[in-house]
Amino acid sequence: MVKKLSFIILFLFLASSCFANIEKTLELPKRYISCIPSLTEILYGLGLEDQVVGVTSHCNFPPEAATKEKVGGITINLEKIISLKPDLIFFLEDAQKRDIDKFRKFDLPMFVVNPHSVAEVKQSILDIGIVTQRSEVAEHMVSVMNERINAVAEKIKDKPRKKVFLLIGSRPLTTVGKSNFINDIVSLAGGENMGGLSSSPYPQFSFEHLIMHDPEALLVLKGLISKEELQSDSRWNSLSAVRNNMVLFIEPDLIARPTPRLVGAIEEIALFLHK
Repeated sequence: MVKKLSFIILFLFLASSCFANIEKTLELPKRYISCIPSLTEILYGLGLEDQVVGVTSHCNFPPEAATKEKVGGITINLEKIISLKPDLIFFLEDAQKRDIDKFRKFDLPMFVVNPHSVAEVKQSILDIGIVTQRSEVAEHMVSVMNERINAVAEKIKDKPRKKVFLLIGSRPLTTVGKSNFINDIVSLAGGENMGGLSSSPYPQFSFEHLIMHDPEALLVLKGLISKEELQSDSRWNSLSAVRNNMVLFIEPDLIARPTPRLVGAIEEIALFLHK
């Protein structure tokens, strides 16, 4: 037991995460706070719902998470966090750098993940499994992800890739670049992401550029723009994807959260692109 706890402490040190409570008491954490929806999903998936004592107002999956104490929304409430006396607080680095820097000044126990690819999303799940002593469950979650991803790969292996534009912002036109895990989702589904050549996580396009490269398929986050708006706008109608009805409206939470549910986005996009 002591050896196992020593490994956890060493792992957290190497991950540059603060885990002072374990170092001081040699006890596994029992009170968790998730500061972003994707990490709430993972903690619940690991069967830790009873140990989650705080989430954000945006944590909507699974639905039971909405009953937990709220620690903020876009900005995390430091006073509320402290009042809940957490053993470990989970953050997503790229989205929460400011909060992470603030919390480090108060020496609060944190664990930070920062996946930029589907492979790194899977590794984040395994890492969280280690620090919460749910390794076997985490390994099973990743195994199921791999099985489903491999099944898609087998079905589309002989299909030609289709040029895809993923619209995540309309003013200006914004998509995802190669350093974003969503780029992997499109690729694993058999698409060629037009933003994938950019090193920026969220590159912007002009309509002229989009029309010039004329994607074969258009993926649009639901709620961003309607089908009627696309069809009534002459600029969108100049695209082959719109004229050929190759437009998929996809749930933002499915494709934009680094969780096991991203496999559902891969399956949905693959089915859309390759029938």
